Amino acid sequence: MNGFRAKKMAGKIFALFTALVLIFGAAVYWYVGGQTRTAEKFFSAVASGNYKNYEQATAPPGIEENSFALNSEFKDGCRGYFTSLPQFADMSETDIISSKIRIRERAVDGNITKWRLTVDADFFSSGKSVSYDGLVVSMEFEGGKWRIYHIEPYE
Repeated sequence: MNGFRAKKMAGKIFALFTALVLIFGAAVYWYVGGQTRTAEKFFSAVASGNYKNYEQATAPPGIEENSFALNSEFKDGCRGYFTSLPQFADMSETDIISSKIRIRERAVDGNITKWRLTVDADFFSSGKSVSYDGLVVSMEFEGGKWRIYHIEPYE
């Protein structure tokens, strides 16, 4: 009878350990997955000129400057940048620019709430594209969300 109780206790301990590992894995997946979602939101916002998404990916919590003039200015600035590139020089007003990113590397930058990602970003429209390889995206986990605070070319 004692052997049975020992096996039952070992089974309970193993089940508890397994549950804790699964919970920890889910938390890490959510934490790191937020970095990917924020980077995708940022580059998509730049491609489409969507100031609201740009603001959500970059602005610190509590700053709300979502006026029509700012939205329009941001959209025109993004569109102007892309049409100034030789790859997109002949774009029509109705062409849509899309983005796709690939995260090559993630590294903690000082403490667990600050990370540096090395990102390859592609912007494309109507069969044409432009790529930026090795952008270093600095992020911080603040207010329950990831925020991008700096982007620089790879050194």
